[in-house]
This record gives sequence, C-alpha cells and structure tokens, in this order.
Amino acid sequence: MAAAESDNVNPSGSFRLAVTAVPDDRDAVVAVLRGDAKMNAVDAKIRWHQVPAVWPEEYTEEVAVAARDQLRSVGVSVCAVPASSAENLHAQTVHHVRCTDEGFVVLSLTGEAGAPLSWETLKLISVADVDGLQHRTTGAFSTDYLQTHPHITPSDANKRTEHGLELNLIFSDPQACYRIDAGLMNYEYLGDKLSSSTTENFKQLLVDLVRHAPAAAQTPLTEQFATGRLHERDRLKSSQVHHDLAVAFYLCVDG
Repeated sequence: MAAAESDNVNPSGSFRLAVTAVPDDRDAVVAVLRGDAKMNAVDAKIRWHQVPAVWPEEYTEEVAVAARDQLRSVGVSVCAVPASSAENLHAQTVHHVRCTDEGFVVLSLTGEAGAPLSWETLKLISVADVDGLQHRTTGAFSTDYLQTHPHITPSDANKRTEHGLELNLIFSDPQACYRIDAGLMNYEYLGDKLSSSTTENFKQLLVDLVRHAPAAAQTPLTEQFATGRLHERDRLKSSQVHHDLAVAFYLCVDG
C-alpha cells in the first residue's frame, strides 16, 4: 500500500482524511484526533459524528499518514488522500440516462444525448435508501408517463418528502459524480424490460451498470441492495450523507 491512497495530482501538497466508518468507542477516536490529528476536544467530537465524510482539515502527508494509522488502530475505516482529490465530485442530478454498449449516456432535460462515457471510467457504484427525497403526489403527468417521455420532467409543485432509493456513480477522466433518484428517473432505454414498478426498473439499471462495468467498486450498501439485504436500519439520513459516503469510499477504494 502506498503511503497515501491516491494517485491524483496534488499541487498543494496537503492531505485530508477520508472516513467511511467509526467504531462505537468515541473516546478512543477522540483521543487519536486530539493527538495525531491535532484537533481540539470540540472539533474531535464533531468529526466523530461527521461520518461518512472527507474531513476538511488539511495536513502534511507525514501527519495525515500518522493520523490515519493511529485511527485504523482503534477501528476507524479511514484513508489519507490528497486534498484536491474530491474536486469535481459534487453530485450532478440526472433524470435520463442510457446504458449502451458504447458507454454510459446522460441526456439533457431537452432529450439531447451527450457523448458516451467509457465504461472503463466508471469507478464506483453506490446505492442507498435515503430520507428526505422529494417526489410528486399529483399533477398532469404520471410517473409512468414521465419515464417514457424524455422531454418532460417533474415540476416543483405537489411534492412530498419521503425516503427512497438513490444511486451515485463516480467516473474518472473526467472526474465526475452523477446522482439518480430512482423515483424521478426516465427508464425508457429499458425498452421491453420496462416495468410498471420503479423499484424493478431501478434494479435493472443496476444490473446493466454492473454488467457493463464489472470492475467498478461497489459500496457495501450496494451489495446489500443487489442481494435483497438492504433494510430499514440501513437507511441514510439524506442525499448529502450518501454522497459523502460515496466520495469517501471512492477515495479509499485502493487503500
């Protein structure tokens, strides 16, 4: 394993800690953060709760690696990554995509297809059940109609907040993250496989992604969903928490 878990160019020379999970023993983690990570008591306790995430504090490589090793020794799942690693990884929500042999295609709100993204550049697939999603309750167009008519998108009116399935896809070259809300997705590319069930369509999308990009890493929650083991206790608090988890896992995947 390399000292730091990323090959990205790091012009600033600074590093951050990407954390995907912490143990229940808060005191042990806080003690390391106050020591090797040089945090005060308040910030250390805040960071213990702020997981998954790429923590904002920046360190020299030597300090970051020392803190990483000590955190791992008390059960933290953590990597030291260049501070610039997460650039261009803000989540871009898309409502219409296609899985083709040529690559992953994102369509604009007007239905214009972008250039296919090579499957080799799909590096991470992250599925989660998240709270706080906004979906339509009533309106001029049904969900099924929206799924088969690419030029029509849900309005901001008549929405309710609920939990639902969500997908984060992280690509390299160029580095980008796409977010898909299962309930607001146009699945027209499925053709004869298109179902009246949003969940079934979402499952088929995941099957296609994995088939086309077998080398892409998958988060544990993704594997649980694919095997029918994703439960209510696994639900994440928000889309932002899911995105933070996906980015941290992506940055740590080679660690």
